[in-house]
Amino acid sequence: GLSRAALDLALAAVDERGLQAPYRAPASVLSGTLGGQRRFATQQYDLDRVKALARAGECRLNDIVLYLSSSALRRYMIEHAQLPDRPLTAGIPVNLREAEDQSMGTAIGIMVAQLATNIADPRERLHAIARSTVEAKHHLSRLPREARTSYTLLINGPWIAGLVSGLGGRAPVPFSVGISNVPGPVEPLYMNGSRLDALFPLSLLMHGNALNITCVSYAGTLNFGFTGARDTLPHLQRLALYMGEALAEMEQVLLGGRRRRAPAASRPKTSRR
Repeated sequence: GLSRAALDLALAAVDERGLQAPYRAPASVLSGTLGGQRRFATQQYDLDRVKALARAGECRLNDIVLYLSSSALRRYMIEHAQLPDRPLTAGIPVNLREAEDQSMGTAIGIMVAQLATNIADPRERLHAIARSTVEAKHHLSRLPREARTSYTLLINGPWIAGLVSGLGGRAPVPFSVGISNVPGPVEPLYMNGSRLDALFPLSLLMHGNALNITCVSYAGTLNFGFTGARDTLPHLQRLALYMGEALAEMEQVLLGGRRRRAPAASRPKTSRR
């Protein structure tokens, strides 16, 4: 199973197809060696608002999350850095546990999908992302259960080896940015009568990945956390602003005048550490 997966990835590296091979991420402001300082920005949306886009676009919620991230990154790089000619890629954690598996521990794999940042048209960008994630999921589904953990090591092993050996930031990385969508509590949570209003994820960074975008669903909302290297990505909070504008733009493209009035997104916040 691993041999077949490796062959598929090798073919994807030299052929134009939806499946994305790791370690082909274009050089960008996201790659390189990181300093120790971080910035953190947040954004919150009504979950039903994002789900309506997924239904209208005939894709999955994860595809909309990737589209919003891609659109924000595309605009950020056009205005504050340099947009690569080739599309940025995303490393996306996926749950490898079978529905009937009740064992302890985690079973997390990784898939690589393109973000279509080189495509200007919003609708075409969404379709390219959805096509890439379908190919990546099909690629993972063909793996035998016993090979899935080893496959994750196949993807991340060279990168981790480079970090351990001190080559972090100077060696190729498997993907441009990590993007995660984590399901959270459906009902509101309370402590001593106080309601938890929002839940924003804060992630770690490693050399070669100056940005991580993670979102967590909670009580009818979708909460994004942008963790970035301060010296590499100035004005990080603008990514959150651009994401909000990308959401409104896609609503006009897919829903047009049928868009319902939705609760306004929370004001993006930023902090420095």
